[in-house]
Amino acid sequence: MLRSSPLLLRSFSTSARASKQLENHSFLSANPFLGSWEAARDPKEAEAKLSRLRREYAKQVKEVRKEYIREMEAMKLEKDRKDEARREALRLATEERKRLKAQAAQLRAQERDIERQHFRETLLKERAEKLENWRMKVKMHEEKKAEKKELMRRQTHEAASCSVPSYKRKEHRFCSVHNATKLNRIRIPSFLLFDKMAGPLGYRGLPPKAKNLVVAGGLTAFVFGAYFYTMRAVGGTDELQVAIDKFEAAKSKSESDANLPSKVQG
Repeated sequence: MLRSSPLLLRSFSTSARASKQLENHSFLSANPFLGSWEAARDPKEAEAKLSRLRREYAKQVKEVRKEYIREMEAMKLEKDRKDEARREALRLATEERKRLKAQAAQLRAQERDIERQHFRETLLKERAEKLENWRMKVKMHEEKKAEKKELMRRQTHEAASCSVPSYKRKEHRFCSVHNATKLNRIRIPSFLLFDKMAGPLGYRGLPPKAKNLVVAGGLTAFVFGAYFYTMRAVGGTDELQVAIDKFEAAKSKSESDANLPSKVQG
């Protein structure tokens, strides 16, 4: 009973709603054909009257059908118009969306081009700075190298001038000044500019590489001289080998003397 109560309430509410709609509904007026037939006494007259009613009814049905067709055509046209408007709205929305996408893509492409140009400019700037720094370093290195060469040349020249006797210094200075133009034209190593009579002062004026070569040559000559002298001395008088040979000869002689008496006794 409790389970069927909702169904009853629903059916009651539905019937009440239907009855209310029926009360508020306005029906069409009655068709004039209904109840308009009056039987005639003459069959021919009744038949003619019936044919007229049929013709009028056919005309009215035809008009109703035409009206219905016009309404359907109007509804179809309205529907087509709405569909066309909807399609046009969709087309416009699609075009607008595509246009916005194209603008966004163009903006992104412009931003990428700007970033690429900025990166290229930054790279070129850094490369130019590195190249300028490298050139400055090379220039400083060349300047230091030139200063070092000039200093070594001056030291060598001063050492050579100091090693010359006092009575020959004027002549040496004159020769050095006279040969300055030749030295400017022909590059002569700085270690060749000292005098032959300089002695130790000339060695002091040598550049580091020349000093290393002189020291290496002296050490090599000393080592080879000591080696050849030792080999000659050892090869000429090998006393140890001579003593060993004498000992072996004496030993073999004593063994041979010991074997001879034993053979005689036998």
